[in-house]
Amino acid sequence: MNTVSFPNLPNLKKLYFDTAIVTTLDVTALSALEELEIDDTATDMPIYCQIRELDFSNSTNFKSGHIFRLPYLELINMRNNTADTVSFVINWGGNICIEVDDPIDATNGLPPYDTWSITLDGIVDYPNYYFSDKCTLSTETFIQNNFKIYPNPAQEYVSVEYDENIGVQLRSVQILDSSGKWVRSVKENFHQITISDLSSGVYLFVIQTDKGNKTEKVVVK
Repeated sequence: MNTVSFPNLPNLKKLYFDTAIVTTLDVTALSALEELEIDDTATDMPIYCQIRELDFSNSTNFKSGHIFRLPYLELINMRNNTADTVSFVINWGGNICIEVDDPIDATNGLPPYDTWSITLDGIVDYPNYYFSDKCTLSTETFIQNNFKIYPNPAQEYVSVEYDENIGVQLRSVQILDSSGKWVRSVKENFHQITISDLSSGVYLFVIQTDKGNKTEKVVVK
C-alpha cells in the first residue's frame, strides 16, 4: 500500500490513473486539474484499492470525474469550485460525502450546483452520496470496531459478528484470495458463510456496509 502524489505538475489538466494497490491519491498540488478518471483494470474484481478520500479543493476549475471501482471511497472534497459545470460518474462505492461550500443549495440543486451532474453506476452495490460542509472519515473507526469475522482460523463456516441495532446496514461480503483476486460475493446468510469449498490459505474478507467497509484476513484450514 502507498501514497501517490503529483508535486511537480501544477499545470496538469487531465489525469488518467489506473492502479489498485494505493491507499492515498493526493491531487491537492494539481491546481489546474479539470478532469480525473481513476480505474483499476489489473484484475477482474479489484475491490482491495483502499482510496478513501479525493480532495479537489485546490483545483477550483475541476469539472469532470469518472471514479470507477473504489469501494472504500467515502469523501470527495469539492470546496472552492468555480467551474461552469461539474460532472461525476461514480461506480462501485459506499456512502459518499461530497464536501461543498453550501450543502443546502447543493442538496436542492440551486445555483451554482444546478449545473452539477452526479451519476451513480454500481457494479456490486450502488453507491449513495450526500452533501455536507464538513465531511469526516469518522465512520471508519466505528466500522472497524463493530464488525469482525469469527472464528478465525476457520474450517467450514465463518460469521460476520455485529450488533444489528447500531444503525448500520450490512450489504455484502466480498471474498478475495491472498493475491487480491476476487473469489465470490456473499449477500445473505452473513451469520453462516460457507468456506468449506475454499482451499487452505489466507483470504481477504471485505465487509461492505452503507457507512464504510472493513477488510479482515481470515485463515482457512
